[in-house]
Amino acid sequence: ILGVKSEMVNHITTSAGSIPIAATDPADLASHLDWLASHRGTLRQWQQSSREYAESISWTVQKPRIVEALERACG
Repeated sequence: ILGVKSEMVNHITTSAGSIPIAATDPADLASHLDWLASHRGTLRQWQQSSREYAESISWTVQKPRIVEALERACG
């Protein structure tokens, strides 16, 4: 898990596979939150990038592409 020391990561096994679970040190979490609070511009950039990516893979955008591909494949 990005930003988490490997010794702090456990895994649980589900029918879907192994899922990493982080046991986060509260002081480490507080440090990261402080960093985010003092870098609001970076946070806004990350939010905008995430929003743009989510919109690019939304059903509204992807449906026409998928339908077109299926129509081509099925004749």
